[in-house]
Amino acid sequence: MRRRNLFITVVVSVLLISLFSQPVWARSPQRHRWEGVMIGLGAAILGGTILYDNRYSRYGYMQPIA
Repeated sequence: MRRRNLFITVVVSVLLISLFSQPVWARSPQRHRWEGVMIGLGAAILGGTILYDNRYSRYGYMQPIA
């Protein structure tokens, strides 16, 4: 029972500290803009490649959208 109370106390303390702490803005908000653009572009290219991959297609080619 004592271990459970300690666990609950620690969890509640961590949650309260994380909820009531103030965010710190030490740098510009646009600092990582271009890295985010590149990650998004890479994800779009990779997602399109996976989505339109023809190796596992039933017919061996892309079906037209009707």
